[in-house]
Amino acid sequence: MIIASPGPCLLAMVEQTQSKSVAQVSVIFVARAAGYLAGSVLGGVTLDALPTRGNLVLALALLAAAAGTASISGASSLSLLSSLMVMIGLAMGVTDTAANVLMIALHGKGVVDPYMHAQHFFFGLGAFSSPLALLWAMGDTYHYSGAMWAFAAVLATGGAMLLVLPSPNTGGAAAGAAQPNPETQTGGGGAVRCVGMALARREWFVVGATAMFLAQYVGIEVTFGGFIYTYSVQYTGLAQGLSKLVTSCYWGSIAAGRLLSTVLSAYKVSPKAIIEASVTGATLSSLLLCMAPASPAALWISTCLFGLSLAPIFAWAMNNAEVAMPISGRVATILIIGASAGEMALPALAGGLFAHVGPLSLPWFILVSCMAQCVCYHFLAGQTTEAVAEAVAEAVAEAVAEAV
Repeated sequence: MIIASPGPCLLAMVEQTQSKSVAQVSVIFVARAAGYLAGSVLGGVTLDALPTRGNLVLALALLAAAAGTASISGASSLSLLSSLMVMIGLAMGVTDTAANVLMIALHGKGVVDPYMHAQHFFFGLGAFSSPLALLWAMGDTYHYSGAMWAFAAVLATGGAMLLVLPSPNTGGAAAGAAQPNPETQTGGGGAVRCVGMALARREWFVVGATAMFLAQYVGIEVTFGGFIYTYSVQYTGLAQGLSKLVTSCYWGSIAAGRLLSTVLSAYKVSPKAIIEASVTGATLSSLLLCMAPASPAALWISTCLFGLSLAPIFAWAMNNAEVAMPISGRVATILIIGASAGEMALPALAGGLFAHVGPLSLPWFILVSCMAQCVCYHFLAGQTTEAVAEAVAEAVAEAVAEAV
């Protein structure tokens, strides 16, 4: 819910904080992303230190997010609002890291794929309901405090429930998947060491590439969701109520796409086919908006298709990394740091362009970002299958040559 709430409130926040423009208020996205970055590190370190208390970590993060969300409507200055967004981002970073690691620990490698998609479906469902709640609470006014208190109540309820539920052991998966020490191997020890080193290098390379891919994806998702309301009002001329519905349709399409991905994964549809359709669809739907930027029909169609296309990407990236190596708290932290870097950078760039070039810059910025995402995907896809086999084959060949 809280990831989608700032976008429809941007114009209200300009008035609330007595700021000069939307571009000035868009600093809240950077503030939230900075908190998210710190929270992802904190979440990973905490989970590694407390592998049997993951639910407690997640519960405390939700309660902190509830406190920050309830306080937003009372922030009378941009500095106070930004501080609250840092607090919320911190809680979101811990939540994302903990939730993904706990899901993998609960269901295990090779089985988690549909469950991961289902988890991210509920993320999309909350984001879909957020603009609808804001539309109900605000109408054509700038008063959104009722919706924020409702969001805070939902977060607090979830946190309270987690406090009494048993937590899976987040250290079990990594420990169970740990490789034998090459130094203790007998018979071909040199080959084992070389293979182990090659695999370790390739695994961490995949993690780094996945972090960059997530940076691109999350930056696109947050930028579009954060600015499409203002774009709809200022460029296409839609009323504020309809513009909130556009935002809701975007997040609702993400929820629907993740539900569809859950079903497809359960029926063993190839993850490669799903992700390639996703990155291609996102690029084409953003191109549609660029071709007809002032058309309300194009806005509605491209927004729904864009959200539907983006839906499976985050879960695919996490699952893809999990195939390469166990997702411990440290690995999850690296991935979430990548995501938070994108959330910090892309909305800030889009906000600057919005102020200096105008609303028309948004669809073109999204299109260029989607094209970059396609490049990142094709680079990453080449590092997880054939490349791993090639690296192992090369290591074995080197070990055999040394032995001879």
